[in-house]
Amino acid sequence: MTAGASFDLFENHLAGLEVTTAHDRAFQAGGREADLGAVQVAVKSVSPMTVRRRRTGGDGAWHDEQYQIVMPVHGTITATWGARDAKVTPGEVYAHDMARLEGCAMTGSAEREEFEMLLLAFPRSLLPFGAADLDGVLGRSVRGTSGLGAVLRNFTATLADRRNALGSADRSRLGVALVDLVTAFLAAEIEESSGPCPGGPRHGLALRVQAYILTHLRDPGLSPREIAAAHHISVSYLHRLFQGQSETVAAWIKGRRLERARRDLADPAFRALPIHAVAARWGFVHPADFSRSFRTAYGMTPSDFRHHALTTPG
Repeated sequence: MTAGASFDLFENHLAGLEVTTAHDRAFQAGGREADLGAVQVAVKSVSPMTVRRRRTGGDGAWHDEQYQIVMPVHGTITATWGARDAKVTPGEVYAHDMARLEGCAMTGSAEREEFEMLLLAFPRSLLPFGAADLDGVLGRSVRGTSGLGAVLRNFTATLADRRNALGSADRSRLGVALVDLVTAFLAAEIEESSGPCPGGPRHGLALRVQAYILTHLRDPGLSPREIAAAHHISVSYLHRLFQGQSETVAAWIKGRRLERARRDLADPAFRALPIHAVAARWGFVHPADFSRSFRTAYGMTPSDFRHHALTTPG
């Protein structure tokens, strides 16, 4: 591929965004990508460039429904998200939603001219947080060399490097695990962000509890008592945390389990997995209880839903 074709292909991939570079004739863009269900994982290497949101023209609507997490490997990215500027260097993690990304500049490191990054992209609907919850985290550079940030970086790099060794079912499972890890990471950052958590410390604890639940959905023993013990609070206080929700603790757990089981039933990678095994994957011990709950939530049996999802075009 010529340098000009490489540039055009990369710009087309960023629909709704305008790409400029000082080296159009020598522009290089490459990397490794893996689709993990609804999650995209990539290692991207590009010539120094600037990306700006187009004020008119371009179809970037699908971008606006995405979150992205950027982790530089070589070089620096300077980004403007809303009215917030951030400089992100190797060892740091940067999260933003595409709807408010105004632009960014990517430059190489002292060792090499190209900018290289780990990149995660996924629909906003996969996370349990509202816009206000994430306002103190998005558009800011946070440390990624220890704790959950380091785990996220290492896991993402491993997935990108070993993508060719993963079957379709493995990719779907790892995509779910990656979303759970991102949820836990962001919940911790929300709590530790410089400004007070929206709603105060109690709301921050509720977010941490929700993240804990999401990372333990597969455990059939997950219960309000176990959750309360893990967070050193009483069961009654746990229930009070959920009073602002439209569901009780148990109902919230069941709802998230049903959502994930529904996603697996619609995934061709799990076509051969029996429905009772799909239910067991998400902590449902009794198949009959799962079928009844699924029908109540979605208006059809799991088998009917799977048949419809896997045979209906589009």
